Amino acid sequence: MAESSANHFPEPVVTYYPEEGYLYIETGRPLGDGETIARNVVVFYDREDENRVAGICIEMGAEAVLKPFVDAILSKHGIIQGVPG
Repeated sequence: MAESSANHFPEPVVTYYPEEGYLYIETGRPLGDGETIARNVVVFYDREDENRVAGICIEMGAEAVLKPFVDAILSKHGIIQGVPG
């Protein structure tokens, strides 16, 4: 597990599966049981410490969930529809 020297939190590992539309964000901790916390959002707890979150999965439709954030980031940097501003 990669640790950030500034704040001792692990670096997130982000994996996207476009065919399924799933996005996983993991901490590198061993995944245990998962719990659905919202429609298509599952939180996985640390296998060794059930009070600690080890990962999050946005199932089916991650693109729709993330689009407003990606659009805002692109706009901030002057990029519209993949074309530099």
